[in-house]
Amino acid sequence: MAGDLSVRVGALRVTPEAIALHRDALASLAATARRAALGVTAARRGLSMVEGRMLAQYDIDVVSRATPPADAGRAYVELDAASHAVRRCSEQSDELVERLRTVTAVYSAAESGNHRMLRLVQGAVAATLGAIAPLLGILLARVLLPPAIAVAWLSALAPDRMTQTLAERRDLINSVFFVEAVRATVMASDDAAAGLLGVPPAVIAALGDQGIGITGVASTAALITAIAQRTDWLRETPVQVRRTAVETVAPPKGLEERVARIPSGGREQVRVERYESRDGQSRYEVYIGGTVDGSPKARREAWDMTSNVHALAAGSPASLRGVEEALARAGATAADPIVVTGYSQGALVGALLATSGAHNVEALIEVGGPSGQVPVPDTVNRVRLDHTTDVVPALGGDASGEHTLRLMRDPLVDGIPADDRSLLPAHSLELYAETAAMADRSRHPDIETRLAGIDAARPAAEGQATSWRVDRSVIAGARSGAAQAR
Repeated sequence: MAGDLSVRVGALRVTPEAIALHRDALASLAATARRAALGVTAARRGLSMVEGRMLAQYDIDVVSRATPPADAGRAYVELDAASHAVRRCSEQSDELVERLRTVTAVYSAAESGNHRMLRLVQGAVAATLGAIAPLLGILLARVLLPPAIAVAWLSALAPDRMTQTLAERRDLINSVFFVEAVRATVMASDDAAAGLLGVPPAVIAALGDQGIGITGVASTAALITAIAQRTDWLRETPVQVRRTAVETVAPPKGLEERVARIPSGGREQVRVERYESRDGQSRYEVYIGGTVDGSPKARREAWDMTSNVHALAAGSPASLRGVEEALARAGATAADPIVVTGYSQGALVGALLATSGAHNVEALIEVGGPSGQVPVPDTVNRVRLDHTTDVVPALGGDASGEHTLRLMRDPLVDGIPADDRSLLPAHSLELYAETAAMADRSRHPDIETRLAGIDAARPAAEGQATSWRVDRSVIAGARSGAAQAR
């Protein structure tokens, strides 16, 4: 159940964190060797001074009698040998540090190039498939139409049966292969749609993720919402926000304490903590929970699939509007520093909050969120907790941001526990809390630097925490569905 914690920076699939650790260890060894060399030099100088004082105490008539004793001569030889050894150790360590830096640069460049080429190939293939989709549809209709109808029927008319069917495939859904297949599909979906619309391949490549980035996950989600709103699905509504609790709280430290404060269970979705910093400025910690209602039809719950898709489309989902109103009612202004910690949909909402420019988000902690493609400014200290077998982050595509710190772990390395009946066990908030605790204990320099930056302005005094409940104002077309759900 444990799994190893790995550290990755930016969008690279694999980064040489092991090389970085060895490089830092060698750099530390080189510094220690230099200090030891200085110590040996000081010892030799001290021995020479002691010997001079001892000889000065005697009245020496014969010059030959002033020859240092044999023991002192051996001491000089051994000190010279030690000085040479530690200096050589220092030089070799420095040389290895430089070589490892070169290896890291070459490795990262190669990995980045391979990743970019893979996405270009996937985009080209997706665009081609989109262009010939009508012909493929005709050829494969007899094969694909029956299972497609079955899936649609199960989803719309028998959701419990659909859930049971998915549960029977849990081993596949919670596998690295499936997660990466979903991520690749998400990243290529805009290319396939453009190909279907007849956009030339060169234009698709120029506008897509590997070009100027006009199209991508957000454009695909926007297309989905546009199509769905011809029905009663994915329709946004106004929200109502009310405060449910007030308490005094100590300021958090590290990742584990912050993850533990994320709302869960669905009663409240937002928690806002206000502190006074040492300079008298108000600082805020905001915690945003995950999806509560998976229905594509808007009902009372604001943390639903409608908010998910509108958030992926970089729109104005009910959950984002609810968080903004909760912040405003808690007293936060546009200038007040904010640290955001969000889980699942909450991570996506937190990323949109950091991107909007309407708030002074200093740090963003994303826990299992489909928020990878949200263009969070590099000025934000962005830390992501992702499980390699959790499909939810894959729904947001690749992680963007050159300086994004990704803490990766496979908590199901030994398989899904027999007593865990959830559909997505790797998405469990409890498992992410374990990952956060592992990160807090880590001595990896990147993790230590980021956590030190997040906790740098941690106030000494207690603050006030308020919990908030956000509900949709139910639209007329959704009243019957809401009544059935309650």
